[in-house]
Amino acid sequence: MEPGHEQVQMSEMVQLCAVDSGLYGEFFFPKTVRQKSPPFHRLMDEKLDGPSRQVSFMVFRGGAKTTKVRLYLSKRIAYGISRTIMLVGKSQDHSRRSVEWLMKQVEYNRLWAQTFQLRKGDKWAGEEIEIYHGAEDIPIRVIAVGITGSTRGVNVDDYRPDLIVIDDPCDEENTATQEQRTKTEDLILGSLKNSLAPASEAPRAKIVLLQTLLHPSDVISASDSDPSWDSVRISIFDANGESAWPERWTTETLKKEKEGYVVRGKLALWSREMECKIVSGELSAFRMDLVQYWEVLPDRDELVVFLSVDPVPPPSEKALMNGLKGNDSEAWAAVGVWIDPYSGVKKVYVLETRVMKGHDPDWSIKTFFEMLDTWHPLRVKVESVAYQRTLKWLLERAMRAKGKYVMIDDHIPERRKKTYRIIDSLGACLGERQLFLHPSQSSLVEAIQDYPNVSHDDEIEAVAVAVQEAFSWNGSTQISNVIEAEKSYPDLFLPEACP
Repeated sequence: MEPGHEQVQMSEMVQLCAVDSGLYGEFFFPKTVRQKSPPFHRLMDEKLDGPSRQVSFMVFRGGAKTTKVRLYLSKRIAYGISRTIMLVGKSQDHSRRSVEWLMKQVEYNRLWAQTFQLRKGDKWAGEEIEIYHGAEDIPIRVIAVGITGSTRGVNVDDYRPDLIVIDDPCDEENTATQEQRTKTEDLILGSLKNSLAPASEAPRAKIVLLQTLLHPSDVISASDSDPSWDSVRISIFDANGESAWPERWTTETLKKEKEGYVVRGKLALWSREMECKIVSGELSAFRMDLVQYWEVLPDRDELVVFLSVDPVPPPSEKALMNGLKGNDSEAWAAVGVWIDPYSGVKKVYVLETRVMKGHDPDWSIKTFFEMLDTWHPLRVKVESVAYQRTLKWLLERAMRAKGKYVMIDDHIPERRKKTYRIIDSLGACLGERQLFLHPSQSSLVEAIQDYPNVSHDDEIEAVAVAVQEAFSWNGSTQISNVIEAEKSYPDLFLPEACP
């Protein structure tokens, strides 16, 4: 290698890393960045490197937000962007761990320290350090404080903080009461925010708040609803329901773990910490402690099964232009009822649900026959209005072609609002503790937990219709109906047949 060639390569790398924080972390901190960065980390980098003065991240537990904070701190130091940095945590010890990480990098990460000419300054203690930037010929001060410590009026050598990072300042204790939440919010959105150097003095000054959601009125929720903050909410699942970080957790692993929370009755905890979603029991129509779960079903020949469908009509031109964004989904539900022959107790099992976004008659017919072959339903419930009539005709034509038949019961829905029909159907069954779900049906469990505060109610509506049929089914009544129907059949007459 020619003399000076290595230096040219490093110079190019420094320029590339200036505009690519992901590359910066992977190249200079390989021991810290050991896995491929997920898409949401790139989104965080864009916000951190962007022009907004106030940025907040609501991140799921385990989302590596502290690691992202440390890498961002190191980059601001490496490129000489900051002169005074203040780290704020729920305690000074919490913040000091990030300062100690920076100290370790200056002392032992030779690639990083030598490339950017960084060395120890005059202060080198855990709660306050000075890093001297040789290339810029400036000292950079980093101060660690707790949320209840001395955060007001920080000024080092006439430089107010041009970067304030608030990492997980809240826990269950300091968000337990409204008074505590208000106090924390006032500290962060009031005194801390006002401690930031003005834009006229430091154009790239920034305050960054990172927190896992704990309460619907905690400080991260307040920033999320405040238009002066550039806020990002990051769930462990992406918009398609897949793992947001597949290199770390597969979708199957996450769904299995979520099932465990469902079985333990802790879905609200999972929703809060892993999906950044709060469910208030006061706003929900159903009590989750009434939901039962099944692992093993009764014998198939002892189950009476009902199918229902909540179809979606063909999309409008506007919906197609928007990529079906916000469009409804078609949902199918199979629900079985079993009556204990000794006690007469009825149990209603949600056997299976299937959901597909948008309109596809081929999928509807395929799903219909697959569920027909799997569950052998007594009948299928379809509303006899609008597109539902067309779907009923499509299904009947498909049955004739295949030579497979089941009764399709078309019904006119009640005039009451759909919300009331769903609440009455599921509420009656839940109230008797007779509704059983499988732990894997997490989307349905969430819909019941959140209802009526859901963005889409297709799945829960299909289930509610089938549950209504199953819960009101009475075997003896059905048999007597068949007998009565047989009485109306005309006698079979065959000329010249034996008497």
